[in-house]
Amino acid sequence: MKDFPLKVGWKAYEVKFCPGPEVNKEGDGEVYGYHHGGTREILVSEAWPREQQQSTLIHELIHSVDQYAGMQLEEAQILALGNLLYEVWKDNPSLREALNEGFDKENPVGFQTDC
Repeated sequence: MKDFPLKVGWKAYEVKFCPGPEVNKEGDGEVYGYHHGGTREILVSEAWPREQQQSTLIHELIHSVDQYAGMQLEEAQILALGNLLYEVWKDNPSLREALNEGFDKENPVGFQTDC
């Protein structure tokens, strides 16, 4: 996958896909990715299958949102939310389509206005 910028609130992050497990900056075992709030980077290891990379990206994004909002979620909560949101996103192509194409200037939330 390609690196890209990502905004979380007013904070501008850089999402980077790294070639191997060296994203493990803290030395606590197998790591799929890393959220670094100080440098505003989200690192995702390319050493894992694509689905794991996608799930990891969502997990690290939740860390970013958590830090921005000051919710102080526990790692277990972030893990559960990340896995569930990834499964919902993966298993519902209509949701992906609505999120990708359903927004426009006159109807920013993508709802039908005649219902």
